[in-house]
Amino acid sequence: MMVKLSEKERTLHEAFVGCGRNAKEWMRKCELMLPKIESERIWRKKGFFLYMNMRQN
Repeated sequence: MMVKLSEKERTLHEAFVGCGRNAKEWMRKCELMLPKIESERIWRKKGFFLYMNMRQN
């Protein structure tokens, strides 16, 4: 059973749905950049490699 939302609730829900839609879009854009990030080894240059080594110890 669906209950009718108030104007305030509807506005909040629409904003929430929009954020989710934007998050999916930006996540996909980031995914598409990963091969280039890997080929340039940017993760290593930014120090991520060092962080991972510290976590494993």
